[in-house]
Amino acid sequence: MQTNFRLVIAMPATGVANNFTKTYTQEDQAVQSIEVELKKEKSRLSYLTANIRDPGLRVFGQLPEPAFFDVPVTLYMVEPAKTSTPTLVFDGKMTKLAAKWPSQDVEIVAHDKSIDMRRRARARTFKNMTSVQIVQKIAAEYGLSVDASSLGDSKLVARTISHGLAPGGVAYLSDWEHCVRELESDGLRMHVRGSKIYVEQLPTSLFATTFRPGDGRVISLDVSINHVRGPGDMGNTKGNVALDHSGTEQAVSGAAASEAQKAKDGDGKTHSHPVGGPSSKHKGAHTEDTTGARWTNQVTPRRGRKDEATLMLNPTPSLYLTNLVPLAGFGAKIDGNWEVLSIKHAVVPGSGGSNTSVSLERGTSKGGAKQAGTVAFAYSGA
Repeated sequence: MQTNFRLVIAMPATGVANNFTKTYTQEDQAVQSIEVELKKEKSRLSYLTANIRDPGLRVFGQLPEPAFFDVPVTLYMVEPAKTSTPTLVFDGKMTKLAAKWPSQDVEIVAHDKSIDMRRRARARTFKNMTSVQIVQKIAAEYGLSVDASSLGDSKLVARTISHGLAPGGVAYLSDWEHCVRELESDGLRMHVRGSKIYVEQLPTSLFATTFRPGDGRVISLDVSINHVRGPGDMGNTKGNVALDHSGTEQAVSGAAASEAQKAKDGDGKTHSHPVGGPSSKHKGAHTEDTTGARWTNQVTPRRGRKDEATLMLNPTPSLYLTNLVPLAGFGAKIDGNWEVLSIKHAVVPGSGGSNTSVSLERGTSKGGAKQAGTVAFAYSGA
């Protein structure tokens, strides 16, 4: 399935060339592929990568160097079988320009407009301002506005004083990091879309379409229900995990070694680990207590649970980071509303390979909660 698009690159005037705008559409047959990744949370940066056929490298020769000039790059997309106004998917500035010969291809990479805020770190001090006011003050210096309308009537407390220093005061925070820190102290987060920073608490906008199996929109869905045993890399992998066994996690030593060994062998009860193992009678997704165990711990597996999913769709440019994604018809463990972590749009003209990939995350599902039963410790025996 194909999707219409419009890639616009606005070249400013330089000492050797006048300003002009280059627009690419599917009909030009010049664009080989476009990939856009939209991200949120802390320091994640949204970016676009476009590969374009450029005979004689003419456009490459006309484009000014992104290190010296701001070259705006925007992408519009239209969903298949729709005649509505194209949706603005990406609005940023070029950060890389590369050419290949003899294939005569040009690669253009652009990042969202927060890129300059991430590159500058200065000594900053603000007094008697809320976190949103501090973000507005910093963003204005980069030509960005702030939309905090999703907060409604929430009252934020003004800071007595705020320094742009990293913890410990050993280094200055980038302007972007400074904004993130101020908002996090109020339980808020932000991301950039075009020339605007959006401040929010949690996604509250439910996407208008519920995605179902066989609805003509869903290409695939991959879901994983993970038991998270330590902080590590986003709670899944390596790290100094106390009282855990050797392997991908850090092995313990010293006074905790004997207790860790009992937990590893599964033949002893410890204060921190349940006696765990897959029950032969259980067909669910979680590790349950072994048959005949004298105690159960259902709190630990529930608190350590992390649901993740990757939803592959036909091109859906209207889906954005602020949306909650509703799924239905996949079963009790999957159905419900999921939070968007990132969105990837892949545009491949003429091949039918264009798609939208959405990375999702959420807490425990209703189906999982029913299988877990009562959330409580139950212990009997010596």
